[in-house]
Amino acid sequence: MKRLKSLALLRMVSAFTFAFNGCTEKEETSTSSTDTTIYGTVFDKATGEPVRAATVSFVMAHASGIAYGSKTIASTVTGMDGAFELVFGKVESDITYLRQMIVVTCSGYKDNAFNVTVTPGEGNKYKMDFVIEK
Repeated sequence: MKRLKSLALLRMVSAFTFAFNGCTEKEETSTSSTDTTIYGTVFDKATGEPVRAATVSFVMAHASGIAYGSKTIASTVTGMDGAFELVFGKVESDITYLRQMIVVTCSGYKDNAFNVTVTPGEGNKYKMDFVIEK
């Protein structure tokens, strides 16, 4: 009888441990080998300090400029250290949107648009730092 109680207790502990661990483990996420990554830091022009909470977006803009239309491919917000990382897959080509740009916006700063050239969908990584001003 004692052996049955011990066995039942062991099963309950095992079941609890399995259920508890299953609820607390993080799921691993990975990027595809064909994903494009743009990463870097946003800096304040006057102070040289990193800018936190800036929105950084990779945008495909109209050939005549962003004012004529654009579509955002990926967007993120800089961390406390001003760092950002954008990850996105292949971008379908569209003759209307030929210009690739990084747009950086942040409260208290001028909006900034930077022309860039990347090859989306080939697993490339690009380091790009940006300086913005108030």
